[in-house]
Amino acid sequence: MSSNSTYIYVLIESRSFNERFMQIRYVGKSNNPKDRLADHLNPSQLKEKSRKNNWIKSLKADGFKPEMEICAKVPEMMMPESRGLPMAPQAKRRAR
Repeated sequence: MSSNSTYIYVLIESRSFNERFMQIRYVGKSNNPKDRLADHLNPSQLKEKSRKNNWIKSLKADGFKPEMEICAKVPEMMMPESRGLPMAPQAKRRAR
């Protein structure tokens, strides 16, 4: 993965085996999505109280983990530095 690009990704509920009911629970960006997913699952990262962390802890307790889907690859210089990304309308409809 190129260091000149960043990736927009979503974390999806994985407890549903029916794709129709899978829901986007988090939208993020990362230069290295594989490492970022590992960060999301790291117990030390899950200590902070947040809806995302509560959801991931619940998944892990049930023997699951979130699924990551890459939505876009964009030049890094085009992305804002903020971590809170606005969700696209179609993602908002699927998000819980």
